[in-house]
Amino acid sequence: MTSEVEIDAYRLMHWMNARKMTPKMVAKRSDVDFTVISDLAVGQANKRISADETSRIADVLNIGIGDLVFENQAAPDVIYMSKEEVLATCREIQRGGIHFYNYYSLPAPQGFIAPVLIDILCPPDQIPTQNNGHLEPAITINLGPGHIQGLWSEKPTEDTYHPFYANKEEDSDWILGDSYLEPPYCPHTYARHSNEPTQILSYTIKSNLESFVNVSNAWSDKSYENMLSTINEDAFGGFALRTLMERHGYDAETLGKRVGVGDNSIPSFLGGDSTALSTDGLKKIALLLGCDYRLLMPNVKNVDRIGRSWCTVQDSRASIRRFKSYTVASMSVSPQHPDLMGLFFKVDKPETKGDLDLMDHSVTHYMVTGGNPIFRWEMPDGAVAEQSLADRDTLWVNAYVRCGFFGNGSLIKMGNGEGTTYLDHYEMSNTFDVPGALRRGRHDTSTWTPINE
Repeated sequence: MTSEVEIDAYRLMHWMNARKMTPKMVAKRSDVDFTVISDLAVGQANKRISADETSRIADVLNIGIGDLVFENQAAPDVIYMSKEEVLATCREIQRGGIHFYNYYSLPAPQGFIAPVLIDILCPPDQIPTQNNGHLEPAITINLGPGHIQGLWSEKPTEDTYHPFYANKEEDSDWILGDSYLEPPYCPHTYARHSNEPTQILSYTIKSNLESFVNVSNAWSDKSYENMLSTINEDAFGGFALRTLMERHGYDAETLGKRVGVGDNSIPSFLGGDSTALSTDGLKKIALLLGCDYRLLMPNVKNVDRIGRSWCTVQDSRASIRRFKSYTVASMSVSPQHPDLMGLFFKVDKPETKGDLDLMDHSVTHYMVTGGNPIFRWEMPDGAVAEQSLADRDTLWVNAYVRCGFFGNGSLIKMGNGEGTTYLDHYEMSNTFDVPGALRRGRHDTSTWTPINE
């Protein structure tokens, strides 16, 4: 029996447009019936064709077969997972010869990332066995009730082996403990600080560097080292400008003359002096080189010696505020990880009154930490659905779903960039007629040239 492949019409159209090839060209060069290609091109349902035909089309477009295969990426608006369902995902982690952690998964659709709930089991009299770190950044919260002894280096030092505190005060019913963000490849491991049991909630998200790492893994070692030798992390704007000047054929003298800045301004900027060029000067350079001037500006950092960003219980408490119909308190945030966030959330309002007053631009996770709030959300047909919640019940909520909580309770809210990332916002800010481009791009199967030509 001949194996078949389901072709994704949108992917096929994308690659035909990118390669500037018409359906007739693809049909002729791949020896696949023109009606198959044209039916896809006018937006008819995804078709199953033979693996051999798929391979021939992929060869013509100079892509892999996987670039054409249909994957059902439809995601629900909301996923509810009870405490019992979360506990059923338990898996034991052995490390250093002992039962080290229990891991539990929170809900997410296939292909999406979800936080994990972790029992800390390493005893307090033992230095915990270290892990190797990972590319993906993460936010982690001590849920209590006990403190944690954390280690963020291979060997304990004063600033890398210290407590990670739980909240022991009256507001521990909703502000549970310290939180922090960890950078890529930061080793991290945890033990109990005393015999008191404790848990963490950790959200390890996809790194925005992942696609670059995947692409650059195909480079030669020499090319990769050439790239690393050009980077100046402490003066990234200068590094970025130097790469653009190389790309567009300018040196410091010719660029300075074209934009009318002082003789030493550009060499100083390239050397690491971020104040050598004014914002107006950077904008002039951006117009000349066709770049986003914000890439050349110095970034803001709030990290410690090893790249962590901390928010203590006291910091969270100091941030308490009203937000719409809720009381909230901040967790750790960092300009280095704009998509990664957490929030302590308190609900105290009538069960039957109030608007659906929440709607996030990216995926959101909620875990109930106390009480019995009610969650309501607007479904695609406009009807309002409802889910009663209890302690340690969890929710996954898709981007731009209008929703709200009612009654009484407390939750932890966590989010990443699955939906709209900060990089997407940058791209939107640079796109002409953003609404028009996005409307046209949704499920677009238009070809770049008339279908029969």
